[in-house]
Amino acid sequence: MDRHRLYFLLMDVATFFIVASLVQLFVDPPKMQPGVSENIWHSIIGFPALLLPPFLILARFMRDEFAQACWEKAAAVTVAGLVVLPLVGLFGLSLLQSLAVMERVPTLDEVSGRAVFVFMWGALIHLFIFAFQFFRWRGAR
Repeated sequence: MDRHRLYFLLMDVATFFIVASLVQLFVDPPKMQPGVSENIWHSIIGFPALLLPPFLILARFMRDEFAQACWEKAAAVTVAGLVVLPLVGLFGLSLLQSLAVMERVPTLDEVSGRAVFVFMWGALIHLFIFAFQFFRWRGAR
């Protein structure tokens, strides 16, 4: 298997782990044996979802011309997301508060900077991977 095909295979694997990590937010993890922490389940899914995509974003040596074109389009979408995602987050929190789903919106003092950074970093990485896969699908048709 050459490096170009390996790049697309790894991109598919990254997409799988990202989707699995998003699903685990809404579904309880499988019941573990006594003494096994649920954090292990989250680590099995979460680490590849957060570690493989940055490698693929930086691994220019693995991309051919088609993958590079998809990468450039996905990068443009990600930059737009960098501008839009914080606004959507602020609007979403305000909307949840106004609908009385949340009693109040947490202040910046109550939210750790690390949590915000990890969330935004993950959201942008996931956005890049989904955009790349969309442009790959669109270009292969």
